[in-house]
Amino acid sequence: MARELAEQCLRLAESAKDPALLVEAHHAVGVTLTALAEFVPALEHLEKVITHHDPMRPGAMAFGQDPKVVCFSQKAWTLWIHGYSDRALKCNDEAIALARELSHPYSLAAALSFGSMVHQLRREPQATEELAKAAVNLSTEQAFAYWTALGFRDGGVGH
Repeated sequence: MARELAEQCLRLAESAKDPALLVEAHHAVGVTLTALAEFVPALEHLEKVITHHDPMRPGAMAFGQDPKVVCFSQKAWTLWIHGYSDRALKCNDEAIALARELSHPYSLAAALSFGSMVHQLRREPQATEELAKAAVNLSTEQAFAYWTALGFRDGGVGH
């Protein structure tokens, strides 16, 4: 159902020829395909967001977090799954750097949390814990319950 809805959003955005809607639609399709383990087509949609999204455009974060930050994070997972561990880490770092540059706490909490998972997949416990703690601390300050809980689960913070 999520895939059908994301693809419908993409068709509507394409017919409207609206660049902002296209970014959000590619974001939805890319994240959905990643969740469905359809990594090659997911990567195509994630790349379109990374290439075409301007986070400085007014209204660029219509859904709570910056799409480019999220797509960098999703791309990192996809690259890791395909065996590109170093490239995954680079994407991970780009997501965190962009979220910091934007000074957008919710996007930063997402990037830190996703980032801790990339380090966990790379079997880097110190970096995993550092990013998870940063995600939990920021999320606690900002009352982002989802990212706080995720940071505890994936980073082992507090154990």
